[in-house]
Amino acid sequence: AAMALVAALANSVGKVMQKRGTHDLPLFNGKWAVMSKYLSSPVWLTGFLLDVSGGVLTIGAVSLAPISIVQPILGCGLAFVAMFSHVIAGEVLGERDWLACFVCVVGTILIGATASESRGQEQVLYSVGFFLLLFFVATAIG
Repeated sequence: AAMALVAALANSVGKVMQKRGTHDLPLFNGKWAVMSKYLSSPVWLTGFLLDVSGGVLTIGAVSLAPISIVQPILGCGLAFVAMFSHVIAGEVLGERDWLACFVCVVGTILIGATASESRGQEQVLYSVGFFLLLFFVATAIG
């Protein structure tokens, strides 16, 4: 479960960093001259590497834990992208956006808490749930 959380965070931060990196780059068109500018942008490249790392960690998480535990955590990545876009990219989230993030986080916790496939991972899941709520509150306040 912890690996799934790290994977979701890496994917989310990676995507937001890629988006932020595009502000200083030309519109992507697939031509080598433009691709080389993307690959030489530290912000965009870091985001790309985080995104790929998150994908690799997802493979590991699925191989180590039941999908009923891993997938809800990965699904919470949508809320992570929204929250990180606020923190990293300075995008403004409205009240509905914050409410949707909250519902996503709470839903992830409830789905994971009711998963019956794995009794041994309940403590880890509750710790992940606590982290998700703490992260949501800190991002919403800050």
